[in-house]
Amino acid sequence: LGGGTLIGLGAALCGTSDFDELAELAQRGDRARIDLLLSDVYPPGESPVPYAMSISFFARLAREPGLARPEDMALGLMVLVGWNVGCL
Repeated sequence: LGGGTLIGLGAALCGTSDFDELAELAQRGDRARIDLLLSDVYPPGESPVPYAMSISFFARLAREPGLARPEDMALGLMVLVGWNVGCL
């Protein structure tokens, strides 16, 4: 899980395998359009961690098909790969 994953999924989901283009798209993305966030399941004031934390990457795609834009997908990929590499 790393650069190859990012580039391969970028090509499949965003229509580009160019890292710079994916990074530019990601800057305009909104994770709330693709990820299930902690704020989606916990009421205000009840979570011990930040509400903007992704709890299920790309889960909103199944709940709300057609909501995500290429820039949202690019950001989701950056967060997914970055989070997992950082945790490893």
